[in-house]
Amino acid sequence: MNIAETRAKLEESHVPKDMYSFGWTTSEMMCIEYKKKQWEVYYSERGSKCGVKTFRKENEACKYFYDMVMQDFKQHQEYLLHYRINKLRPLLERPYRENDLFYRDDMIVPHSKEEWDRLQKEHNIKFPLDYMDYINAYGLGAVDNVLWIYSPWCEIDGFNLFKAGKKVLEAYRASLKDFPEGLLPLGRTNNGVDIFWRNTDEDPDKWHLIVCKGCSAEFYEYEMSITEFLVGIIKGIVQCDALPENWSGAGHLEFISYK
Repeated sequence: MNIAETRAKLEESHVPKDMYSFGWTTSEMMCIEYKKKQWEVYYSERGSKCGVKTFRKENEACKYFYDMVMQDFKQHQEYLLHYRINKLRPLLERPYRENDLFYRDDMIVPHSKEEWDRLQKEHNIKFPLDYMDYINAYGLGAVDNVLWIYSPWCEIDGFNLFKAGKKVLEAYRASLKDFPEGLLPLGRTNNGVDIFWRNTDEDPDKWHLIVCKGCSAEFYEYEMSITEFLVGIIKGIVQCDALPENWSGAGHLEFISYK
């Protein structure tokens, strides 16, 4: 592999050009350059060369450079994939209580991708990615001890996504003549406000959010995911009269884990 082939492979992989450079730069990125009869591969950071590796052969230098750039790119994609939950976590935290390990972040054991895949296949459903991230990050509990997001892993019927969701749908269909189709129960507040997904797209990450005041025809629709919605509420960007007034623009809320 030579420089031209390396450049072509990176472009084919749609790696952002601000992640690599064929020559010295003061920007923070992976670099490769030919200098003093040898090849140098390094990471440019704050005007300095970090982790310099030298090679005599162009193909060896290019292979190493390509592998390092792709490694960074993979991490970048992983971050973007989970950026919604990453935005929520600083705003919604479990309170630490001395001698109470239940509230430690590392007490939540996330479910693997394989476990989620099996569950979705079993129930013939595909969840939004940020919902799975939310459950993996927080487990079962309530936002500010008010809003409960159902979990498909919960053994308690009232908090189980499938069992609680089924009862919620039955109640709405019994009380409302014009009950909209495509709604999937997602959560509920202590005072009877229900939150649904609205299946508006084949891609679950594009589903809308519906907030409804207990079996009434009054509802609010938001073109966003559950984590985007919570971030918007806490930052004061999104308004919802069905939720506690003091949440709007609070800047920070606590997540109370279920015991």
